[in-house]
Amino acid sequence: MHYTDLPFGDTNGHVVDPELIVGRIIGNSASEMTVPLRASIRVHRGEPDYHFTKECALLTSGRGDGYLEFEASVDDVHDLLIEVGSHFSSGCVDTIKRRVVEDVDGLDVTWVFTSNVAQVPSRDVLFYRDHCNAQAWSGVVVTADLPIDFAEKKPFAFACCCQAGRYEGLGVMGIAEAFMLNEAPAYIGATENSYTSINDVACRWFFDRWADRSESIGQSFRQLK
Repeated sequence: MHYTDLPFGDTNGHVVDPELIVGRIIGNSASEMTVPLRASIRVHRGEPDYHFTKECALLTSGRGDGYLEFEASVDDVHDLLIEVGSHFSSGCVDTIKRRVVEDVDGLDVTWVFTSNVAQVPSRDVLFYRDHCNAQAWSGVVVTADLPIDFAEKKPFAFACCCQAGRYEGLGVMGIAEAFMLNEAPAYIGATENSYTSINDVACRWFFDRWADRSESIGQSFRQLK
């Protein structure tokens, strides 16, 4: 279904507000689709190296047009997670701003991102805010950069940007597929273009609800929709 999964969550004719939780396990073969399924089950069971404790997050902003708004959005989510999250702590919620990494620190942002992902304690949440496309979190991580080391946790990846959830009809692997083949058990990414200000509100709303509740990512995301 091009551009939207909303009709798949609808059984009562209210397509814009579906009442079901719909998740896609994406891949080009049965063996590829098995990877995120297996990872999700192992996370649910709490198996070794598949922990998910909602403690550590890595929040990253790019430097596309309007980068100051993206940076402000990342700062807002950072403060919110520490304020309302029952487990997130200030020492385990970090931000990466591509502009600062490159211009102030003189470092390669992809190296900084992947190094932070692999650190111990490793990350439960990877959040990205900027422009995207079907194969990239623009300027930070692209399909070719994966697999990357997730260390002992398998993270929920949230690309709050345009098209980073597209996976069909590309002719090549998309960034969403690459994350799921890297054993990310949950991934949110848009299948269409959207407006910056709306995304700012939506991602904050999601984290404000999900960070301090026992409900699943899917349940919170359904309410967001």
